[in-house]
This record gives sequence, structure tokens and C-alpha cells, in this order.
Amino acid sequence: MYEIVKAINMKKHKHHIIPKHVGGTDEPSNIVELTITEHAEEHRRLWEEYGRIEDKIAWDMLSGRKMSEEDRILLAKSGYSKWRNDPNAVAAWCNNIKLARASQVITEEHKTNIKKGMLRAWSEGKMCHRVMNSDKCREIYYKNDMGNRLAAARQKSEIWHNSVTSEEYRNKKRDADPRRKKIVVDGVEYPSIRAAAKATSYSYSQLRIQALNLSKK
Repeated sequence: MYEIVKAINMKKHKHHIIPKHVGGTDEPSNIVELTITEHAEEHRRLWEEYGRIEDKIAWDMLSGRKMSEEDRILLAKSGYSKWRNDPNAVAAWCNNIKLARASQVITEEHKTNIKKGMLRAWSEGKMCHRVMNSDKCREIYYKNDMGNRLAAARQKSEIWHNSVTSEEYRNKKRDADPRRKKIVVDGVEYPSIRAAAKATSYSYSQLRIQALNLSKK
């Protein structure tokens, strides 16, 4: 519909002058309104100047390009590294775990079962001690053929089968996917967002983001 196209061209984004991934705040003085094109260009400049993967991902998404699998891995590693090196974040996480465990009632039978499970996991290579490096953990994993064993266990699991491969689940997931819903662009109806992106000058990401925003209203 025309409103979608108009919203894409007119929509304003709130851009953090100092990005939040490097400590920027939501203070009004740190926020500026930009168009989608301007926003993408700003993150491109930040990426080329500082080399932070978060800015590259933002640039790709705002420009309608897809992230690569390598980008996703680098982004996850960057986020974990920042969390791990932030003593306040780690302390808050540990405190949340302590609060959750404080309300739990763990019986002696439960403790015994936990111990047996951990010993079995250790002997089968499913668990590595924290002092081991990644190469040692990988060695134990492959030595015990864990990849094939886990795949075989999933195939035997009725719960896994019903939640991932059942026709009912796939149909429900497909029907709920906004990408498969009909969309009208410039007065022309298309069977899906992907079809509209192929037939028009608008990128798939632009149409999908706007469709998601309209569905939330």
C-alpha cells in the first residue's frame, strides 16, 4: 500500500551519536534524528573509522543487505567479550542466579541425581572443566562421537520431532510468518514480501521492517 512506501521514505530513526555498544546513553544530547539512508551512512562511517562489528551489522541491515554467518559469529563473540569484561554485568548475572537458587528447594535425591548426571556427562565428554582449553574440549567431543550421538538422540525424541518436524507445527509457523502475508506496494498486491522486493525497487529488509511495524499497531 502507498502508506508503506511513504513510511519508508519519510521514517526517521533515532541515532545514538556515541553508540550504545561503546557506552553511549539515551540522553537527548546523545540522540539525533536521521533518515534511514542517513542512518546507514553514519554507521558505515563509524565502521570504517573504528572497525567495530556492531556498526557494520547496523550498516548492512539499514542498507537492506543480509548479514553473513561470519558477521553473526563475530557479533556474538563481541557481545560476550564485552559482558565478560564488565565486572558489574557479571556480578549482576551471578546475583540473579543466587536469588533464583535461594527460592529453590533441592532435596537430597535431587542432589544425588545432579551428581550422577554431571559424572556421566563428564565421562561421555559432554562437559569440560573450566581449566581446559577449547582444543581439549573439542578433542573430548570428537573422541566420544558426540555429534552423531546427539543427532541420533534428537531423532528418537518424540518431543523434538513434534516441535520441529510435525506438519502442524510447520503450518503454524508458516502462517504466523509476516513474510508470507500479502502486501500492497504502489497499488499492486503481491503474495509475499519477498515477491514484492523482487518486483519493485524496494529492498526486502525495508518492506519486511515496515510490515512488522504496521502489524504491531
